[in-house]
Amino acid sequence: MQEELEEINRELAELMLCGANDEKLVTRKRELEKNIKSTGTGINVLSLFDGMSCGQIALNRSGIKYDKYYASEIDKYAMQVTQKNYPKTIQLGSITELKTESLPEIELLFGGSPCQSFSNAGNGKGFEGKSGLFWE
Repeated sequence: MQEELEEINRELAELMLCGANDEKLVTRKRELEKNIKSTGTGINVLSLFDGMSCGQIALNRSGIKYDKYYASEIDKYAMQVTQKNYPKTIQLGSITELKTESLPEIELLFGGSPCQSFSNAGNGKGFEGKSGLFWE
């Protein structure tokens, strides 16, 4: 059961990241909810480099229930937007100081490292700049 849930979560995350159409997301959401109903609870989510919490937007849009949403973010303005829109978000601070052993089991992991160092609008430092956090 747990392995099936993990596999569905991986596929769902990949589909969301790849811009899957709503039909594919709805199909996977139904499978996920079927498993969630059998356990009687939502999932725990960890979002690395959370930004303004687009992960929660995607989960809510897809109708996927979650119990706890943990966010690793350092930008104070992005965090303010998140807390205004999703006040139950548990902010964990910087990924470089994240203590995963203090978290419950995480069923879904989101992550999108900073891309400013690769952007044409950025400084062009690649992995030597902020985007180097990808390896954290």
